[in-house]
Amino acid sequence: MHAGDEAVAEFQWTTGKVLRFRLLERGTFGDVMFAVERTGGAAREIRMGDFDPLWHTYYPLDHVLENGASSPGPVVIEAGGDTDLLIAHEAGTEAGDSPVQFAIKARSIDVGLTSLVSPYADRSKTWRSPWLHFALGRHVDLLHRDFLDQFAKHKRPQIRYNSWYLQESNHYFSGEPFLAGMSEATMLAEMEAAAIAGVGLFVLDVGWYRSTGDYEWDEERLPGGVERWVREAETRGLELGLWMNPSVAAISSQTLERHLDQRMVRGGEPLPAREIWESELSAPMCLASAYIDVIRSQISRFALAGIKNLKFDGLWPTDYEWAGTWANNSCDSSTHFHGDDADTPEDRARSYANQFSLTLSDLCEYSAELGVSIDIDITEDQRRPNLGTLMYGRYFLINNGPYYSDLGIPESTRIEPNTFNAVFYPGATHSRVIRHSADFNSRFGRLASFGHVLLSDNPKVLANALATSALAGLAVWGRLAELDPATLVAVREYFDRVRLSGALRGTLYSPRRIGASPEIWIAESQDRKARVLFAFSHQSCRVTERIPRGDGDRFQVEGSDGWRLDGDQLVIELDLERDDARTVFLTKLD
Repeated sequence: MHAGDEAVAEFQWTTGKVLRFRLLERGTFGDVMFAVERTGGAAREIRMGDFDPLWHTYYPLDHVLENGASSPGPVVIEAGGDTDLLIAHEAGTEAGDSPVQFAIKARSIDVGLTSLVSPYADRSKTWRSPWLHFALGRHVDLLHRDFLDQFAKHKRPQIRYNSWYLQESNHYFSGEPFLAGMSEATMLAEMEAAAIAGVGLFVLDVGWYRSTGDYEWDEERLPGGVERWVREAETRGLELGLWMNPSVAAISSQTLERHLDQRMVRGGEPLPAREIWESELSAPMCLASAYIDVIRSQISRFALAGIKNLKFDGLWPTDYEWAGTWANNSCDSSTHFHGDDADTPEDRARSYANQFSLTLSDLCEYSAELGVSIDIDITEDQRRPNLGTLMYGRYFLINNGPYYSDLGIPESTRIEPNTFNAVFYPGATHSRVIRHSADFNSRFGRLASFGHVLLSDNPKVLANALATSALAGLAVWGRLAELDPATLVAVREYFDRVRLSGALRGTLYSPRRIGASPEIWIAESQDRKARVLFAFSHQSCRVTERIPRGDGDRFQVEGSDGWRLDGDQLVIELDLERDDARTVFLTKLD
């Protein structure tokens, strides 16, 4: 093997038989499926299923694994030996629980299934395993980069807007219903402003439909039907996206009437229906049942109508706590595709959770083939993120920061208006919270996740929001129609410049932690001809950042307060004020 060479294998296996793997306790290791010989280096894991309640977001956990340790992954890396090794799997993980586990031994890294009951698919069809990825090479950074490049090729660096913040802020500040903002006049005004700002995807959140399950257009709220609103978007240079919760169907819907046997059940009883954002009660539906064909049919219908994106929300594969209330959201049916009468109810419920992520992976791939991208909301814990979804879809990772309840503020404390999220206003703090999506993307791909920044006419606040959005997945929300037109033009010009640099794809890293003064991020284009340095501050500070350069490399530098060459380094100098943000473009000259 020569320097730079790689050996890569990706595979999964299928069977038409009903498989039964011994269901083990969480955190224990099952029968070995594969054992990969170690190469003498140090092993470490990169996890995505750990949730930080202080920031209210999933975060990447990257740390060393000692001999004898086990890991849920989804990525394990060994580096520093004769060759470097990267192993990854598709399945979803949550706080260390995963149907696939890695065991670190002295001479091998073992890969095993720990919990899976019955097939993922109709029993008349085939079952498929989670996919596994193995790569060997001389440079682990290249192995990791090439692995992530697979995810990037299915995603466009497109600015997305979502209407939810506008609807939510109307509710908190004006006392309106959440759905009141979903009106013809309001949405058309937001579309006009979004087009000026260079937005590419305009997503209508909750309220565009008459009922969940059927997802027929609400002509009273948005006259003209889906065809008209697709045209309204396209005439402004926008694509249209829609919110939906694929795991519920309204009590009055024809969908529920036709698929009563696919409701989620617990102990033989259907799970109780619940209100979905001021609309009628909706019944939880099982996504590891024939109901998945209903969702595929709906995606096909949306694609034919010209919809280009779906935001999936409300997807919990297990029981969960939200707003201080526990809700049942796991299915133990013996007639669906996650177990039968030979399995215990507990095993069937856990099998549902494990197969949940594979279901979403398949839906994202199916949608991509129809030209519809899927964004999945994982802004709450217990939503089991997974690599399979990221092959074709994206994660809406972080909302407007922690809830007041996350901060231990008693319910008796009067907060007026109570915005639920503690970081609900434009400013450096909001952008700082959203940059946790950049941290996630540095491990799992430049466009793997996003959080929406809040735009503002204040120049410093705007600089923070724009630089953060370029790092954190290119998403904005707010009240765009109320912004100065000059601000909207500035937004378009900024993103055009960042897109031109090529740095919205490629690698991303930060030598500082979020909130440091300075906090530095460096994005490099895939062809390595351009870099963009993003600098943030909390306290005012002088920045002197050294960036390695190749022998004889020359650069054009835009946006710094000064720069110079120092041997094999390019030295960038900046003077940052309090809560400042700057973007510096470094373009290699031929």
